[in-house]
Amino acid sequence: IIDLQVFPDGDRLVTLGIGGRAVIWDIGSGEALRLLSTDALARHTHVRVAGEDAVVTGVSLAPEDPAIIWNITAAAPAHRISQPHGWIRLLEASCSSQIVFTSGWDESVFVWSAESGHLERVLTAPSMITSVRVIGHGSGVVGSTVDRVGVWDRTGKVRGDVYVGT
Repeated sequence: IIDLQVFPDGDRLVTLGIGGRAVIWDIGSGEALRLLSTDALARHTHVRVAGEDAVVTGVSLAPEDPAIIWNITAAAPAHRISQPHGWIRLLEASCSSQIVFTSGWDESVFVWSAESGHLERVLTAPSMITSVRVIGHGSGVVGSTVDRVGVWDRTGKVRGDVYVGT
C-alpha cells in the first residue's frame, strides 16, 4: 500500500497499491467492496476521497498521465483531469464539497469539480506551490510555497497570505 484514505462515514477505506490497484474496503468486515484498476493506476502514487461515490487517483510518475476521478458504484473512471501546463504533482480532495485540488509545483492551484470533471477556477500564488491541503469540509484550500502560506476560500478569494520565512 502506497497511499490510503478513510471515507467520512468511517466505515470505508480506499487503498492504492503498487501495480495499479485501488481497492475500496469495508473497515468492519475487512471485505473488499470494489476494485478500481487501469493501466494508468500503475504509475499513480496518491488516492483521495472526493465524495461518497467518488475517489480521485493521481500524481503520476509519468508527466503525460492525467489524474482520474472514479465512480465507485460503476468501478470505472468517470473523468480524467490534466494540468493545463505540465503534470500533476500535488493532489488533494474534499469529500463533502466534491472538489479536487491539483498543482504542478508551479504558481497555481487548480480547482476541479469531482462531479463533472470540469476546471472551476485557478488560484495563483506568488511562487511555486509545494503543498496543498483542504480546509475543514471544503470551505477553502491552503497552499504553501517555500516561504509563504496562501489561504483561499471556496470562491477563490484570498483569505490570507502569511510570510513564514525559510
